[in-house]
Amino acid sequence: MQKGFTLIEVLIAVSILTIVTFTVTLFAIDIFKAQFSIGDNLEVEEEIEEALNIIVPEIRSIADSSNGSYAIVFASSSSFSFYSNIDGDILVERIRYYLEGATFKKGVIKPSINPIVYDPSDEKITTLANNIISDNIFYYYDKIYEGSAGSQLEQPVKVSVIRSVKVNLMADRNITLPPLPSSIDAFINIRSLKI
Repeated sequence: MQKGFTLIEVLIAVSILTIVTFTVTLFAIDIFKAQFSIGDNLEVEEEIEEALNIIVPEIRSIADSSNGSYAIVFASSSSFSFYSNIDGDILVERIRYYLEGATFKKGVIKPSINPIVYDPSDEKITTLANNIISDNIFYYYDKIYEGSAGSQLEQPVKVSVIRSVKVNLMADRNITLPPLPSSIDAFINIRSLKI
């Protein structure tokens, strides 16, 4: 009697080994994609948290400009311009937060002296966050805000009635892949306008 494997036994063993290898490979690829996606999502969350850490104190300390202009210049759902002393000197800067495509940016105009003028050509622009997927970033509230989501001021907003601002940044590097987009918001009361 001869010892060994038949051709059918060898084919079955090779087929089983191929199926197991293929399954393990697909599983490893899925784990790698999930880990990569979660890592991306954490980076996106960190980026929008850092942006909010900059925005919140600047909005909270909104003030009239150095030349006497009203504290808030413009307010829309994707752009907010105001005056705030962000560097601690005697002059108040003009700040503009706005969405350009999927990029959330900040513009700062330091006024010139004698006379005090805010020249738009002097604006210094920095990028705060990328991959923003919502145009609705800013929500405005007046002095009778009742704490409900539907009580925000309607667009176009009359800047003289704004007393509080909610900033919501929603970002995702790839909306076709899990996990869900990162969304972080902050509700800010404007100290100088609490009348």
